[in-house]
Amino acid sequence: MLHSLKMFNTGQITLPKAWRSKYNTQNFLAEETPEGLLITPITAKETASAYYENGEEFGIYFPE
Repeated sequence: MLHSLKMFNTGQITLPKAWRSKYNTQNFLAEETPEGLLITPITAKETASAYYENGEEFGIYFPE
């Protein structure tokens, strides 16, 4: 499914409602690839992991 996204003056981009509902997460990874920007949802349910973020760093924790 292809959607156009608009960036606001603050640099914020809003994801379509259908995507936000489908993935049920507030955390996404953005990766620059040769083809363009790849946005991937981080869902603990699928990966048995936990996302963390503080003022200096962020990451994914795998307890097992």
